[in-house]
Amino acid sequence: MPVPRPRSVFWIVSTHVVTILFLMFALLFVSSIAVLILKSLEIVSTVIGLCAPMISLILTTNYSLGNIRRVATIDNPMACFMPSMLAFCGLFLSLVAAMLFMDLREHTLNLPEAACFFAYSVALCIAFGLLTRRGLRKMQADVKPGFPVLLSNREAR
Repeated sequence: MPVPRPRSVFWIVSTHVVTILFLMFALLFVSSIAVLILKSLEIVSTVIGLCAPMISLILTTNYSLGNIRRVATIDNPMACFMPSMLAFCGLFLSLVAAMLFMDLREHTLNLPEAACFFAYSVALCIAFGLLTRRGLRKMQADVKPGFPVLLSNREAR
């Protein structure tokens, strides 16, 4: 098991956001294969299509925060919240906007569908913020005044 090392806010934010985006899109790729296989069962594929992004976001956010907690130390974990929100929402919503622009331009999606999809993407960003804030508050609770936090579960025992 790696020994926790002091890390900067930039390292924690970039690791957190990149891990989530990479793993989230990998899980969504797997779920899209399931949707293609179950295309004949339209209600099942719709449920998978609606639930998979939120489930993958929850899983990847918890995994990322657990991994950071295991390998990093930081004096003020809550300082990572706003940069994480800005980075994730900026990257995620720009990818969604680019995808919607291409779909609207090719007329494969109408405007109300695009608006609903964008609203769901904003809801995913809000969920990311809530999950990240909760995880960072757990890390903040481990901080003792004057000492850097050891984010390892083994150290907490």
